[in-house]
Formats: sequence, C-alpha cells, structure tokens
Amino acid sequence: WCEGSIKYDCPQDSWSAVGSRNLESCTCNEGYHGGHGGMCRVCPRDMWCPGGNESFDCPEHSSSGLGSSSRTDCVCNGGYEGEHGGSCELCAANTFCESGEVSNCPNKSLSASGSDSMTDCECQAGFFGD
Repeated sequence: WCEGSIKYDCPQDSWSAVGSRNLESCTCNEGYHGGHGGMCRVCPRDMWCPGGNESFDCPEHSSSGLGSSSRTDCVCNGGYEGEHGGSCELCAANTFCESGEVSNCPNKSLSASGSDSMTDCECQAGFFGD
C-alpha cells in the first residue's frame, strides 16, 4: 500500500491490491485470518480460512490441518464417510472408513458401524483368516 509516494509493506502473511492507500487495505492470505491491517494468524486445526478475517469450522465429524484455506481441506474422521468438505455420515456395518473413503470388509468378515480400519473386520463364525 502507498501513502503519497511512500510504499509500505503489509504485515506478514497478508497482501493489498495495487493502488491501496492505507494499512486497512491489507488482507490476510488464504490459510490465515485476522483483522484488516492487523496481524494474521495461521488458521487453526479443524477450521478453514479463505483469507481476510473469516474463519469457519469444518463440518461435523471432519477435521483439517493447520493453515487450511478451503472447505475441501476438511476430511471426514475415521469411521465416517463423505466428500471432502461435505457432510460426514457414520460408516455402515460391515465396512470401514478411512479419510472419508468407504471400503467393504473382506469376504466372510463383519464389522460394527463406525469402523475406521480393516482390523475392525472380524471373521464370521466358522471362518478364519489373517
């Protein structure tokens, strides 16, 4: 941003458009949030920050890492299935869900709903396996 003929830098992790004339024109980068012209903080886990002063919680039963900038950075927790950034539903019985992806238990094995690993699949009575 510029004041008269003097050019100033925006605070760390922020930017301003060409022709900006004051500190309040500085906006936090994607993955950060904070007041215009103020300090920008990295977006916390389980939230996403499109930039500026906005921050949003991930949908229920999903999480994201530090510095997430898009709703699609929110991934369903183990035991839940759904599109990245969308709603997450409990994984059905006889399946397991990792990172929002659902997989069937191996043939002749069963699991409880909400299972998050293939190790949750147990052999049916009368069958054995590794």
